[in-house]
Amino acid sequence: MPLKLGPAGVPLSCKGRTIVEGMDDITVLGLETMEIQTVRQVQPHHFDQYWQAGILSHKADFEMNVHGPYYGEILGSRRELNRTLSKMESSMQVGKVVNARHMVCHVGPYGEYDPGTKANEQVANVMTGVVERVRSIWGVEGEEEDYAAFPWVHESEPTLVGIETSGRQELWGTVEEVLEVVNHVEGTVPVLNMAHIHARGHGRLKTSEDYAELFDQVRETIGGKKFYCHFAGVEHRMGNAQHYTQIKKSDLKFEPFAEY
Repeated sequence: MPLKLGPAGVPLSCKGRTIVEGMDDITVLGLETMEIQTVRQVQPHHFDQYWQAGILSHKADFEMNVHGPYYGEILGSRRELNRTLSKMESSMQVGKVVNARHMVCHVGPYGEYDPGTKANEQVANVMTGVVERVRSIWGVEGEEEDYAAFPWVHESEPTLVGIETSGRQELWGTVEEVLEVVNHVEGTVPVLNMAHIHARGHGRLKTSEDYAELFDQVRETIGGKKFYCHFAGVEHRMGNAQHYTQIKKSDLKFEPFAEY
């Protein structure tokens, strides 16, 4: 299985701050993918920059990905769910414009649900709708006149919806919950946030064997599907992530992950 590495956002080493400048810098660093942060409101004037990034991605075989809103309430009230889907809509639109291979989503708090089957079924139902909306945005392959600006829609599959593991006990998103939903909803992939998994598991990722156990669990549950990973340092307490930190300051080390 091919492995692609890249940063979330424009690298700090980049002198420019646009997405295209970031892509150039990432290529110089020997990396080949980037995650665009659409975690807050997407402004209309951003779309020209996104389109330029999509063109470059298509020509250079550079993988683009999108991170949706950080805060979601997919298990909330109807009003909270609709508000979450409204925020996700912009990220879905950006996904097409930049030729994104993945769009990362957060589910949010359990709300009135208890962890278990009913909560997972609700998440699966919502994510099925999100996948359908993504495919609708990408459009019908035969309508060439509508997609002259987006040649990749004829050559690439629509953006896959990534469901991210969470790092706090009150948030939906254990490894098991994510894998169960992904296993039932076509067009989704698990997003394995190592910092979140480590924190929620009270520091569970210490050795290369710990990572082997995690990825064996993923493969056994969802078969040969691909998966998407985040890695960062994290400070955590009592099974809850407090905040990201530099890897050198964290008890989550990159070397065992790389060794695996």
